[in-house]
Parts: sequence; C-alpha cells; structure tokens
Amino acid sequence: MPWITEQEQSDLVSKIEETRDWLDKKMEEQDKLSLTDDPAFTMDEFDKELAKMSKLAKKVFGKKKPIEKKPKKSKKEEKDEEAEEKSDANADANADADDTTKADGDEAANQEQDNMDGQTEDL
Repeated sequence: MPWITEQEQSDLVSKIEETRDWLDKKMEEQDKLSLTDDPAFTMDEFDKELAKMSKLAKKVFGKKKPIEKKPKKSKKEEKDEEAEEKSDANADANADADDTTKADGDEAANQEQDNMDGQTEDL
C-alpha cells in the first residue's frame, strides 16, 4: 500500500515487536513459576498490550487510498477533442459509403459480364 508512509510502517512493526517481546518475557517468567504461584501476567494485562498494538494497526490499515484527481482540461482541449471525434465519425461514415459504392460497382460488373456471356452464346 504505497499511500502508507515508511514511518507508519516502521511504527507498526516496532509496536508488534515490542508486544511480542513483552509476551515472550512474560511467558519465560511464567515458565519459572510453580503451579501454585500467582501468574506472571493476567489476561487483562495481555488485552491492554494487545489493544495498544491493535489501535495502531487499525489506524494504519484503515487509512484509505487517496483519490487521484484527473487534471482539468482547458476549453480549447475540449473543443479539439470534440472536433477530432466528429472527424473520426465522418471518416467512418465515408468508409461505409465507399464499401457500399464498391459493392454496387461489383454487381454492375457482374451483370455486364453476364450480358456479354449471353451475347456470345447467341453467336
């Protein structure tokens, strides 16, 4: 996510490492205690540490991607685009007309050929 700064990323990573280190330390302390001793940490303490990390994570991951603004076009550019679109439309219409004219010319040539064939058969 390129819209999240390096500083925000490094802050989150350091907070995660800090929470992990805290938990590892508490787990080591708990391992040294007997079953009858008071616990090295409670779930309330763990929830508080986790909440600190979660708050920062939500802030970073909840950051929305900025909306990219399209550059405004000047009136001259808009007119140029409209003129270009019209010329493209005219070019397409002319191409269609040329295709129709060519097809009509082919039919006329075929009829003429048939007429000539008919005349040679009469001979």
